[in-house]
Amino acid sequence: MHADDDSARTRRFARWVHMQDHAFLPEQEGFHLGPGETRRIRLMHESGAAAPAGAIPSGEIYAINGERPARYDAPHG
Repeated sequence: MHADDDSARTRRFARWVHMQDHAFLPEQEGFHLGPGETRRIRLMHESGAAAPAGAIPSGEIYAINGERPARYDAPHG
């Protein structure tokens, strides 16, 4: 899997995609990605309120059949 900006994509079929973020929750969980498919994933602050100033998305994306997680960090500034 590969993650950048606000999307995830994969070269192989990814089953049961799951995201872990330190301050945000993904709008979608447990989905599948087909080979070459890209999906934008909206992140919501975990409290359900507006994200506090300075909160930056940062975490990992996992697939049950993946070899290792894909790391993502939002660009600063």
